[in-house]
Amino acid sequence: MPRNKPLLRFVLRFVVMFALLALPWPHWYDAWRAALRTIVTHTLAGSSGSREVSVTTPEGTPHVADFRLEIINRGLMNPDGSGPVRHLDLNVAQIEMRPIVLLFALIFATPLPWKRRVSFFAIGAVLLQIGILATLSICIWRESMELLLVNATSTEKAVATALQDGLTQYFGLAMPFVLWLLLCGRGVISGGWQSLFAPADAEATHGKLKQA
Repeated sequence: MPRNKPLLRFVLRFVVMFALLALPWPHWYDAWRAALRTIVTHTLAGSSGSREVSVTTPEGTPHVADFRLEIINRGLMNPDGSGPVRHLDLNVAQIEMRPIVLLFALIFATPLPWKRRVSFFAIGAVLLQIGILATLSICIWRESMELLLVNATSTEKAVATALQDGLTQYFGLAMPFVLWLLLCGRGVISGGWQSLFAPADAEATHGKLKQA
């Protein structure tokens, strides 16, 4: 018999919620892809100086990249439209669906009042979206170095590359946990974290004292 039943319940709730939200992904995918593409188009695409960023649909990789950010330096383009181009291929499930579902499962599995869970998730979803757009902005900035749109030394390029690689590989997993701790940490510590990690007998004693 596990001594930490509250923690076990938290883990079970998290697994069930994540699974229930992940199962209907195929039905949500097209709508989610269209929504993210619209957001990216209105926030990141456009012209700034010599740089032009556009959103396109990649050919030949429909199951790998849902859409693509295309970056060009108009000063380097030839009259026929040819010239150096940088691409950022984006997969909706990896960049947004998985992180938002992970955040939802973490928050709603946490022993807090329902109103606080809803409000925390709403705040977290907005912050997560901002983080996603900020990550894409950093990737655009890094790729712009290759088109001579940003002056950078070899060291600066190496640092920017490491930052880009770290964000693209770990943001989707790390950011939901960071937001969960920032949003739920104080409330859980003051009202429920001790019951989440306390042994079962301690939880029972706490309940008896509360009733008395």
